[in-house]
Amino acid sequence: MRFCKWLLLITSLLGCRTGVPQAVGEGQTAPRSFGIRTFTYRTDTLDTLKGTVWFDGPTLGRPADLLFVGSFLVVGDQALAPAIHLFRWPEGTYLQGIGQPGEGPGEFRSVAKLLRDPQTPNRAFWVYDLTAMRFTRYLLTDSAAVLDRQITQQEGLALFSPEWVGDSLLVSPAIMAYRGRLSVLNAQGALIRTIGPTPPNPKRQFVPLPVLQHAYHASLAYEPTRQALVVADFYTDRIEVYDVSGRTIGQISGPEHFPPVFEVEQVRGQFVKASTDETRHAYIDVITTPQYIFALYSGKFWPEELSWHGFYIHEFDWSGKLVRAFALPVPTLQIVLTPDGKALLGSVEEPEPALYYFSLPVK
Repeated sequence: MRFCKWLLLITSLLGCRTGVPQAVGEGQTAPRSFGIRTFTYRTDTLDTLKGTVWFDGPTLGRPADLLFVGSFLVVGDQALAPAIHLFRWPEGTYLQGIGQPGEGPGEFRSVAKLLRDPQTPNRAFWVYDLTAMRFTRYLLTDSAAVLDRQITQQEGLALFSPEWVGDSLLVSPAIMAYRGRLSVLNAQGALIRTIGPTPPNPKRQFVPLPVLQHAYHASLAYEPTRQALVVADFYTDRIEVYDVSGRTIGQISGPEHFPPVFEVEQVRGQFVKASTDETRHAYIDVITTPQYIFALYSGKFWPEELSWHGFYIHEFDWSGKLVRAFALPVPTLQIVLTPDGKALLGSVEEPEPALYYFSLPVK
């Protein structure tokens, strides 16, 4: 059995409570429900996307999350030396390395997620440090990023994939001792409620809430034009779609229809989720456009090499229908759609750290 020690949750500090679904925003139109969609395919029938190296070199350590901000590309780097890379898009000019390991202003212990700024999306961005439980905002000048301010989140929550929904609310799946699917935090980083249904227990025994929430580790993407939250599960091959109040719009299941597999272990007095040789990785990342949902999929078992990377792209429409699926030429950690919508950019760790440009075939 294995577990991530940095995700140990001090559940004794938290009491279980039921989250009351409330609207995240006002005056919003709910997407149309589509129920449950299932799909499958044979991997040997998939076309492989053409991939070319957009940027490589010793500057990159372990590139991960990607975000376009105006005419800039921001890249998070888990090696933290530096923690953030800033590029000019589409020229590929390397502009700046930002942040080193540490706990002071502008320093990082991890780079878990890059977030678009809700107020000035073309001139600012946020970095979420899961280990330090801190959000850092940067302002962009013509050629550099400048530290603006920081928010320290409430303790007792490990956010998987936070996103700003409106100017003052953050939404994320999380390890938490609360019922509900998604945590909602205010602009000061404090939990104010949970929304959505609590994930189903796949075992025939009691599972503590923090362990159950960890078993449904997921990536989240917010699509503001549709007022929709898309949750792509990491340990089970399903994608959940909610409106901003947490009401279920639909669920996509496939291509292999496997549940999360895990054991409950106790470490230093805390219950934790432990992976087994039968644990599988499903959706690694998800992004959205007003027309489509793009999900990065693995399907590999936990012990397999690079199982936490994506090997396939699944493209869905907003009715939950699989539109296209492709194989990737290299294992990929994170994806982002280029501003012109013609390609996906992916972060790659093996065989060498690089950013890859994957051209999307014209429909």
